[in-house]
Amino acid sequence: MSRGHEDVPALLAQGMTAMARAKNWFDAHWGAALIAGHYLCVDSTIDEATRDAMRAELEVVLKTHAEAVRPFARDDADPQASTRIAKSLEPALENGVRAHGHAVIYTALALRALGDAPTLAIPAITNRICDWNRVISKKKPAAPRHPAVSPTEKTRDPNPAVVSKKMLARRTFERLADFAPLVGHRHAPRPNFTHWTTHTEALIRLDALGSHQLAHKGLLGLRAHLEFDVPAVPRSDPIDRASVTRQALLDARWWRDDERRAQWHETWNVRDNRNGDWIASGHLFKVLYAFTRLACFVDDPRLVETAAQVLFERYFDPLVGGG
Repeated sequence: MSRGHEDVPALLAQGMTAMARAKNWFDAHWGAALIAGHYLCVDSTIDEATRDAMRAELEVVLKTHAEAVRPFARDDADPQASTRIAKSLEPALENGVRAHGHAVIYTALALRALGDAPTLAIPAITNRICDWNRVISKKKPAAPRHPAVSPTEKTRDPNPAVVSKKMLARRTFERLADFAPLVGHRHAPRPNFTHWTTHTEALIRLDALGSHQLAHKGLLGLRAHLEFDVPAVPRSDPIDRASVTRQALLDARWWRDDERRAQWHETWNVRDNRNGDWIASGHLFKVLYAFTRLACFVDDPRLVETAAQVLFERYFDPLVGGG
């Protein structure tokens, strides 16, 4: 068992450390974002200029949260840490509750990081991640209203014992597309599209990492998460959103925009800065990481682009509601 992290990618070590040093389970978002940022930066489909622009924003996160990423003392890695973290997730999956998606997301990112960097599995880190799962699990469950996993026959999984990555990815993208009529209507109420996306990817990731039973058990919570009716579409003319595309979000110019970065680098505020640090540092990296992964499983380009426009609209325009 190694006591050092010399060969570990820096962002993985910093992300796991920040998750562990978080003041509460909600603040663990910052560490999760660093882990997601690492995987975005090694994604071969993202061009070098965009990766450089992303890294510049990740450096801002690291500077802002310097205390959270301060390394722990060296210690022996626990070879059973991944098993313990996975087991700690089980109570958070009981009965299904939307907020429990955070536990799924944190666990999936942590397990992926530990798989690539097992020397990070020291008690100071892994015990705290288990703690966050236990805290989140105490939130009151809310069972879904509808029994079907999918809203349409064409995407219903015929085998409930199997977690189908294609079915889940398409299910979430179809639900996003249901809200396409709201695009361009800033003030129409929207659910938290960001966590729909990250929650779905996390369940697929758990399954891919071998935690098949956990992934299947987590379907109930995802179903609860996705259950929002599309509100009435405002009668006013929508704002043109032709510029809101997945490709635009993966363009270095979007990441380097001075006005956008000025918002990101200030504290989030629901009235004055809805695209502040909580969105940029806390969620942007995770949602882009998750969407990029899910898009690989959906063989309908038009659906992917529609889902991208619905999901990412609020990252272009801070006056758009939702999460």
